[in-house]
Amino acid sequence: MSHSYYYFISTLPVLDFKAQAPISLEQFLEDAKRLLNEVDYADILAAVDERTEADSVSSSLLKEWKQFMQSCCNEGVFVRCAAENKNPMDYLRGERRAEGCIIEAYAQAAQSPDPLSAEKILDQMKWQCVHEMGKGHFFDMEFLIVYAIKLKMLERYKEISSPKGGELFSQLKEEALQIK
Repeated sequence: MSHSYYYFISTLPVLDFKAQAPISLEQFLEDAKRLLNEVDYADILAAVDERTEADSVSSSLLKEWKQFMQSCCNEGVFVRCAAENKNPMDYLRGERRAEGCIIEAYAQAAQSPDPLSAEKILDQMKWQCVHEMGKGHFFDMEFLIVYAIKLKMLERYKEISSPKGGELFSQLKEEALQIK
């Protein structure tokens, strides 16, 4: 049974994909550690850790998200292998179970003029999908999981838009253009 966290959730600012994160992921995690029970806090940590496998979490929404992300990774393998003339079956993790929205987003991203535009296409698709997974959850643990995932996405763009992130992105972009 999912716990309710009315007070905590009612204090959280609204997140928007096109805006900067109104709070830091670090602050959110500090508050979550203080206000959630141990099992729920562990799921929040697992939500923001890409290395956590679906079978090691207790939340069904989080399991679904982890499996969705696995499908995204596998679709990325298919796109990259097609460009490199390699066999994707050598690199897949599990089965390819990509949904139409994943396949379409990866196809659009592959046609993108630069890596940042491609990442935004993929992240918008992920944002929309996790948002859909969270529909009907308002003051429960699943809401907090969706919030943590979205906040992590926004935090990543904050790092990219920082001076250091901009320099690194420019360097990676130049290296990628030299490879082609």
